[in-house]
Amino acid sequence: MKNSSIYHIALFYQLIYIVISVPFIYLTRYTITTPDTFNYLLIAEQLSQGKFYEAISGHWSIGISILITPFMALGFDGILVFKIINTLIGFFTLTLFLRIIIRTDDFSRCRVPNHPTAKVVSTITFITIAVTLPFILSMTLELTPDLLLTTLLLWYLKIVLQSCLTFSKCKTTRPNYGWKCGLIAGLAYWAKAYTLPFFVVHFVGWSTILLLINYYFYNKKQYNNEQQRIERNLKIPVISPSLLIKNLLVGCFIFALICTPYILALSTKLGQFSIGTSGTYNFALISPNRNHNQLTKNELINPKTKFTDFWAYEEPALFVEPWSPFASVSDAYYYLQFLASNVVRFCYFDYARHLIFFLIISILLLFYYKIKLMNDEWLFIGLMVFTAFVFTGGYFLVLVRERYFWLDNFIGLIVLFFIAEIFLRTNAVLPPPPSKGGDFSLREKLFTSDSSSTEDFTPTSPPLEGVSHSSPPLEEFPHSSPPLEGVSHSSPPLEGAGGWITFARRFIKKIFPLIIALATTLLMYDSIEMIQMQTSKQSFFKNLNQHLPQLEALRGKRIATNDTKYSYHHTDAGVYLMYELRYQFWGQIRTGRLRQEGLKEAYENEIDYFILWETPNIEQSVFENERLIFQDTLFQITIYKIDGT
Repeated sequence: MKNSSIYHIALFYQLIYIVISVPFIYLTRYTITTPDTFNYLLIAEQLSQGKFYEAISGHWSIGISILITPFMALGFDGILVFKIINTLIGFFTLTLFLRIIIRTDDFSRCRVPNHPTAKVVSTITFITIAVTLPFILSMTLELTPDLLLTTLLLWYLKIVLQSCLTFSKCKTTRPNYGWKCGLIAGLAYWAKAYTLPFFVVHFVGWSTILLLINYYFYNKKQYNNEQQRIERNLKIPVISPSLLIKNLLVGCFIFALICTPYILALSTKLGQFSIGTSGTYNFALISPNRNHNQLTKNELINPKTKFTDFWAYEEPALFVEPWSPFASVSDAYYYLQFLASNVVRFCYFDYARHLIFFLIISILLLFYYKIKLMNDEWLFIGLMVFTAFVFTGGYFLVLVRERYFWLDNFIGLIVLFFIAEIFLRTNAVLPPPPSKGGDFSLREKLFTSDSSSTEDFTPTSPPLEGVSHSSPPLEEFPHSSPPLEGVSHSSPPLEGAGGWITFARRFIKKIFPLIIALATTLLMYDSIEMIQMQTSKQSFFKNLNQHLPQLEALRGKRIATNDTKYSYHHTDAGVYLMYELRYQFWGQIRTGRLRQEGLKEAYENEIDYFILWETPNIEQSVFENERLIFQDTLFQITIYKIDGT
């Protein structure tokens, strides 16, 4: 029976999330972190108007917009609805994370079924979820489908864990998990097209790994008898390969069934077969020609095309030249350098960097204590590592963003929790219970690499002949002995009395809780810092929202802005105004170019209005002949009417 206190902890954090999230939505009402938000809102608006064909996009998946559409059809503000839906998704994210944490008990309880570690395991659970809560709140501020994708893939991962339990000594059920995996992954594809290559590689790859494990342990018959299997801790229930193959085929069929309608609609719209165009754009973005420069950055692009209305990013793949790293040797070398830089870039993400650091420490402690992982535990950790490798590997091929690795962060937390639970169940942290009846202690059974090794342990000898059980034990050594020369009373014991190894192990036992506390503090600090950074420009957008009535002159016009270096919220603001006022956003011109070339490109493209951010020093020289229509000195925004002369 599972530990009920863990369920109480899960319920407690769910209630805490609900209590916090309501005022959190109100306090972050005007937080905008990415211009991608407004593409999904435009799609939701098209769906609410019945324009299903127009809503299909090669770059922006439709899943999150479908959830927003009913509320927008009722007249609710799209940004507010997006925040509420993201908060609700965050609740399910927390719930699924809790379920996976609870499920880890299925993989480790076989180690010590009745060992009294429930209270400490509950404490570790409490700490782990405390780290997760602010992290999920920070995720809800990113109004993109990445949180929905993370939630669905956590659900998918929870179901895939059943495939590991098929091999378990403690749970020998043979679940039909394939159709569930296909269903959830199919829904995730509607949330983000990246799910399709991920599911194909992950689901097929993991099923293949399980088939190989099944073949290696049973068809090969490498052990002489059942007793040898037991001694080597390899007693796994025999399963039929047909069960794994059936789940694989059913899962792939259900996944294809759900994905096909969207793929057909998209291919019909684009006039060629396509599962999504985001890969084409992302590869073009990292090409030597663009050198990571986003569309509309330092260039003006006419957004009026067959598939776009307001700006080029409605279908960005239409405005770039496709690129392949295999076109030439120089392109391949350039791409290899880019992949190496992606690894470095990943390490700049504080949350991921700190999580990896503590995972390395935990793994080193496993090696230090010589803890033998059981098959259930190997399968669990193997699945988590394989999932993180496949999921991260796909994103590493393009320019990375921190939100792309949210699933990896959850996997890291789960593995960190699981390793801590293994320590508890093997008495690596708790003192071992006393041995009874001449048996070796639990620590000896689990910490020694050779079952015949008796280092630091002496089994109780059988009773001597002629000595009754009530007789006092024989004394082989005196109760006290003179102190050894040169050894003070405060010195740690020598090797014969426990030794430096015992002293070091006890010391590490004491600092292990400190490691957990440090990990908790750092990861919570990272999450809170992310929230502070995301909400730092909230007053700016709130002020911009209040000025919307004064900016009605921009509605339906051609608009350009300047690009201020490292002030990314200005790009968000330009797209936010585009969404609210429905003007044509042609792009941005870098401030340096404005100083050198003036408004030449704006004149050539017949721009109606120019929005100027934080550069009052060029107004006199560049905009002296243009008409000022709006200015806010506090937030440093100025708008000029371009006469084209």
